[in-house]
Amino acid sequence: MNRLIVRYTVYFLLLFGLGLWSYRETHQWNLMILGMGVLGALLAFTVIVTKRNLRLMRLSTNMNRVERHLRQYRRRPFHGFIYAMARHDFASARKYAARHRDPQRRAISFAALATAEMNGEDAKRWIAEIANPEAKHYLLALQALTVRDWEGYHAARAKVCDEHTLLILSAEEAYARGDMTTAQTLGQQAIDQARGLNRYALVKSLESSTQSPNRTKYF
Repeated sequence: MNRLIVRYTVYFLLLFGLGLWSYRETHQWNLMILGMGVLGALLAFTVIVTKRNLRLMRLSTNMNRVERHLRQYRRRPFHGFIYAMARHDFASARKYAARHRDPQRRAISFAALATAEMNGEDAKRWIAEIANPEAKHYLLALQALTVRDWEGYHAARAKVCDEHTLLILSAEEAYARGDMTTAQTLGQQAIDQARGLNRYALVKSLESSTQSPNRTKYF
């Protein structure tokens, strides 16, 4: 969201500067207003599309629309990574993760990838670089579950605050303990409560896990 504010502030300043420049060159207010009007319309269109996409990614329950959006923007690292991880296409996910410019997003992506591949050493190395405590302890809890380190799991879980994240962990814990009925119940609750990209990732990851002959986790 902060990036969007900065982006639109820059757009506004460019728009204002272009209007002043056109007036200085032509001394005609009508040309200045026309130029600013055209660019203003383009800016408004961009804002509307961006707001629609944000609502889609955060609030939508229509998974077909979310998937179309991800496929449309799949060349972007963030979208491509989610699309690949949801399908357990870890080779593609690794390529997208490497393209992240944001160090924190890169660390979270590689930590999630290493955890999914049950690569404990890589997972711990990347998790150590994560600054966000919620993401850090969530991934630590998941990583502990993969090796059935119950003490480590409960220690990390105790530091997770988000109720929905805890619900996902509970589903994974039930699956790790062999309680498939509870895992399915909690997993469905997690899906029902999720929206946008979170819901999509859970739904598609569950489909991929269910179809895997070497399934190691619920989602």
